[in-house]
Amino acid sequence: MKKILGGLLIMGTLIGCGQKDETKVLTFSTWEGTGEQFFTDINDINNEYKKINPNVTIKIEKIPNTEYDTTMKIRNTAKQLPDIFAIRNKHMYSYRDAVHDLSDLNASKINTFAEPYKIDGKVVGLPMYGFNEYVYYRKSVFNKLGLEVPQTWNEFLGVVETINNSSDLIP
Repeated sequence: MKKILGGLLIMGTLIGCGQKDETKVLTFSTWEGTGEQFFTDINDINNEYKKINPNVTIKIEKIPNTEYDTTMKIRNTAKQLPDIFAIRNKHMYSYRDAVHDLSDLNASKINTFAEPYKIDGKVVGLPMYGFNEYVYYRKSVFNKLGLEVPQTWNEFLGVVETINNSSDLIP
């Protein structure tokens, strides 16, 4: 069963996709409005990648923005995700078991945002940028339960679980 590669920046790291005389087609799915015109018209990713791997064709699949998340969830459940796909940072956790660990790739090592978005110690996607998203908390609840401000996603999930199990509050 093929494994799935998450993230857009992985394109330059794909090598050896089959034997030299065998043509491979990789499906790259993204939602409309993510700059797909750059990948198709301005900087044709398929032709650029063929310069490195002439036996590989990249088929870009544009999915309407309003349908993308649902489409990917259904495909993930059916184990029919595309080879390469864009995912919103907030959904990376949902795909952690369906994608390759990208930690050892040079692209992961030089990606400024890869480390903060690790899940279970693995890079499961290569973010193109970070968001200034915030989580607010009540200091009184943290003091009462002896909680520290979480610094990682796993710590955050632990704090949520502790609050949920230790009080009548809904985290």
